[in-house]
Amino acid sequence: MLCRAAKHLKLQPHERVKRPSFAQRVVENHGVSGDALLYSKRGSGDLGMQTPRKRHDLDLLWQASFSNPKELVLRYLVIAAIGAVLFAYNGDPFGPLWALGYLCGQGVLALSLWRRARLPTRLDIARGIAGCAFAIATFMWLPLYLLAFEDSTLVYCAVLGLASVVLLNMWRDEPPVSVVVMDVLTGWIVLAVVLYIFGARSGSTAELAVLTLLTVVAGGYYSVAVISARSFRVRLRQAAERSLQSQKMQALGQFAGGVAHDFNNILTVVQGNLELHEDVTDPVERRALIKEARQATERATGLISHLMGFARQANQSPETIEVEAFLRDTIALSARLLPTSVQLARIGEAKGLRMQATRDGLTSAILNLVVNARDAMDGQGEIQIRTRVLPEQADRPKEGRIISIAVADNGPGMTPNHLARAMEPFFTTKSSENGSGLGLAMAKDFVEQSGGTLQITSNTTGAQRGTAVEMRLPLDPSPV
Repeated sequence: MLCRAAKHLKLQPHERVKRPSFAQRVVENHGVSGDALLYSKRGSGDLGMQTPRKRHDLDLLWQASFSNPKELVLRYLVIAAIGAVLFAYNGDPFGPLWALGYLCGQGVLALSLWRRARLPTRLDIARGIAGCAFAIATFMWLPLYLLAFEDSTLVYCAVLGLASVVLLNMWRDEPPVSVVVMDVLTGWIVLAVVLYIFGARSGSTAELAVLTLLTVVAGGYYSVAVISARSFRVRLRQAAERSLQSQKMQALGQFAGGVAHDFNNILTVVQGNLELHEDVTDPVERRALIKEARQATERATGLISHLMGFARQANQSPETIEVEAFLRDTIALSARLLPTSVQLARIGEAKGLRMQATRDGLTSAILNLVVNARDAMDGQGEIQIRTRVLPEQADRPKEGRIISIAVADNGPGMTPNHLARAMEPFFTTKSSENGSGLGLAMAKDFVEQSGGTLQITSNTTGAQRGTAVEMRLPLDPSPV
């Protein structure tokens, strides 16, 4: 049956399905963290979703060094201020020279990383690591230089400078392994220089032994802390990537299930008409059944077009629709999807009214709403398709007259929590076999593309129990 219906799908050769952005929108609606999408490229999967690629050392180094603009501006301002204060304190030009050298080193590093190749060679990575080492050296020499002075103020400034390096190495984002090793070695070198300076001032072997022990303990703790911080960030990133992959596959599965669900509605009409065609002998009725089956396959083509439009890839051309005739045909089609225990009623008329919309999109929206109402009533009850014309609003004269097309059921209704999320893509209260959560989302998207609005009202108790989904669409102001 699926193969027969597929023959009627009139897709032209040039209508090649592009990589849709719909799946990307689904991932955003599902709250995927932005960290998992850093350094990503266009994937090769069927949905063309953003998939993380392997990040090389220069990527990691850029992220670790320049990912926080606010921190960078604050750091550079503090460096410039310290250089000016040191010069004002003792007239030593080393302060301004140190600030200028550090800022130049950062500029060289940023420029080399900014122009990094997508697939860098080992030489490119070595240059980047060397630039990072140079930037560290331009900062570290002044605190070590100040430690040699007897002035307690300068020594205090040196201690603060060394402490800031420790904090920066602990705080910044996941650096490459080579930079972590360099940070650890830098820490040990600094501690060795500090031990040398203060050890030369010690008065006894015991004092030197205590200083040495404290230096070894501090260096060991610093090394473990830097390595642990980097390992934690690696695990955090990997967890985010696994979460992204899991949500991507879930969205892909639900998307496929939603398309299958909508096609199943169409194929039900095709199959039912063909089965009746075998039992009916009247030639007129047989031709009518074949005509309905052919129209169903054309709606399958329209469904594909609507899905492409929902993914923002196809510019659907609206057409003039005679509302009354259209609703009459659509209601006849909807009746094929309902069991005999569900009554379908029409309330209101739309004679002499026309609208500009895509016929396939409006058909799909009404059928989805009817199917949702049928499923909400557990197979028994009444569905009403209500139409009415809303008057022009004095505060919005450009909108003109609006037609309201509502599909209402007398089912159990929706709770406030479900009502708030009803139009989210893939949100459904049905089982995975019976629902995809795409029906209302696609209807809402169609209505908004047509310049209208979609509203849902629902009650769980009382005489008004049930749910009504109302599509408000602009009417064609031209005379019939």
